[in-house]
Amino acid sequence: MRRIEHQGFLLLLVAVTLAFAWVLQPFYGAVLWAIVMAVIFAPTYRRLLTLVPDRPSIAAAGTVLIIIAIVILPLAVITTSLVQEASIVFAKYQSGEYSFANYSQRMLEVLPAWATGLIERFNLTDFSALRERFAAGLMKGGKFSPRRRLASG
Repeated sequence: MRRIEHQGFLLLLVAVTLAFAWVLQPFYGAVLWAIVMAVIFAPTYRRLLTLVPDRPSIAAAGTVLIIIAIVILPLAVITTSLVQEASIVFAKYQSGEYSFANYSQRMLEVLPAWATGLIERFNLTDFSALRERFAAGLMKGGKFSPRRRLASG
């Protein structure tokens, strides 16, 4: 009887663990970054807690404000700038102002023979295929831009 209870408990534990993982699966990125921030900024929280020993909520709020000021705001500004620059480069590329093939051809002409041989060995001289991969990569990257998430969310 004891063995059946033990096996039942283990089965229930596995089922609950899998259900919990299934519920948290959409949030794994946010949970991971929250854990990283908590580990990195734990000393800051402890230091603030020594300044206000009877007010742990104020120390926690101060730590959150520090995280926002040091990590989140600069990261948001850099991400926005990168997305804007990428969209400008892509627009100039599509309009023909930037020609990847011309730039690549000029670079190939000035490279030493060993580097040119290496590029040819990896079949990187087919500029139309490279252009298609580049455009596909930019389009794929555009799907994850913060601006699109805000507009759709």
